[in-house]
Amino acid sequence: MLCIPGIMELSFNDLFGRERQYVIPMLMSRIKEALLQDDRILNVTDFNFSIKHNVYNVSFTVVTKYY
Repeated sequence: MLCIPGIMELSFNDLFGRERQYVIPMLMSRIKEALLQDDRILNVTDFNFSIKHNVYNVSFTVVTKYY
């Protein structure tokens, strides 16, 4: 679960045991959808996944209206 108090809470339990080809796009979609609820965030880009022993490490860029 990813939780940022007062901002968002995402559960990923339904993704356990699924194929990577399904999990990666779902993670991207859920993370992007959750972050874009904040009107200061314009986009979420450059997702990078590393997977080792079924542990997913995800990095991405958040584009905000602040430069």
